[in-house]
Amino acid sequence: MTKILTAAVLTATALSMSACGGGQSGPSAAQRHDATATRSISRQLVASTGKGTDLLSQFPIKKKSADCVASGLVDKIGTKRLQTYGVLDAKYHAKKSISSGIKLRPADAQKATSTVFTCLDVPTAVKKVVASRIATLPAKSRACFNRALNNKNLKPVFEKFFEGDPNGAQQALQAPLAKCAVGSKGQ
Repeated sequence: MTKILTAAVLTATALSMSACGGGQSGPSAAQRHDATATRSISRQLVASTGKGTDLLSQFPIKKKSADCVASGLVDKIGTKRLQTYGVLDAKYHAKKSISSGIKLRPADAQKATSTVFTCLDVPTAVKKVVASRIATLPAKSRACFNRALNNKNLKPVFEKFFEGDPNGAQQALQAPLAKCAVGSKGQ
């Protein structure tokens, strides 16, 4: 009877260990790499706020939003591809800004754009950036520009930018903004 009980206890222990991940202690190597990459990208985003000419450095990005963007990029694109794009180095540290001179594949550019729009209020940030540039326009034209700077019109701009196509990004926004410029000529 004791042998049966001992066998049952050993079986139960073995089953419970396998159900809990085989008794591993701590995160896997992939989880550690993801965490390092997320922390590093987040820090880089916060540190570059207002200090560069790349797209995202123009926005005031706080730590919580930067964590969201970094986590989304790592989850949706992956550390290996972020390394391939030059965003991360071999040790999973941010090497280059996600919005500075990189060329993502179109599918990854869409993922990056989706992440940024989920984590940041992009239209409001863009409006703040361009406010001083349109301040001298008539009120009707300013209102038109502010309406045109919406998610629908800005997402293609970000996708092209993340694809490394600044000219395509500019062209993506020209049509909606051209309507505002044409409208201001007659005023």
